[in-house]
Amino acid sequence: MRQMMQCALNGAELLALGDRVYIEDIQEEIHVDMETGKRLGYAEIPLSAPRHSSMTITVTVMIKDRNRVRRMGLIQAIRGWAGKGWLTTNIHPGQRIYVWCVQPPNVETFDWTARMDIVFEAFGEAYWQDIHPKAIISEAAVSSASVVISPTGTRPCYLEAEITPESGTLTEATITVSGQKFELTGLEIAAGDTLSIWYDEMHLLRIESGGESLLGCRSAESDDDLILQDRTPNTVGLSFDTACNYTIKARGLWK
Repeated sequence: MRQMMQCALNGAELLALGDRVYIEDIQEEIHVDMETGKRLGYAEIPLSAPRHSSMTITVTVMIKDRNRVRRMGLIQAIRGWAGKGWLTTNIHPGQRIYVWCVQPPNVETFDWTARMDIVFEAFGEAYWQDIHPKAIISEAAVSSASVVISPTGTRPCYLEAEITPESGTLTEATITVSGQKFELTGLEIAAGDTLSIWYDEMHLLRIESGGESLLGCRSAESDDDLILQDRTPNTVGLSFDTACNYTIKARGLWK
């Protein structure tokens, strides 16, 4: 069983805490939202399909050690391990999900045969996502381009991008996909600096350069997000007011 179940948080393996720590089971409970709702910071929108509003992940462990002192030391180590961050398991290879520990193991469990639960909760849009996104990288600096990207996953995901002007200053950029668009103005991205469009652990949009938020550079006509359809070719249009290198990313989401 020890070899079958694996679990890591922020890259730290649970089994690495001690050779007497065993993972007995990993269970998921998905909580689905069918009602109209809104993402934090965005206007209210109708939900056209069931949405994972949260997910409970329970990791059941057993410490196979009769020695109470060693056992309590391992329980304390597990409690220190069980925090918040990116959770990975070998049940979902190549995928991750951001979680908070809401129930650490019981420190008063002295029975060496007892199982203990570590309970994690994922909030927001609670889906497993690809650790490594699919990416299309430009071969040369251009002022306009049209590229096709087909995300993995089992539900639509968000378009992410990195845009770096080669010699001039980037002040305007437009990205389009499937009738959606981002129009960005007043950017002032110097040559060699990078404009990053990405989503954080709560699936909230970030538009940044050098650690400075540029969300205010979106025009009023811009969409809240650029959505890519899963397992489908998506044509992405790019337009810049100076020649730029770019990377277009799609991090697949999984039900």
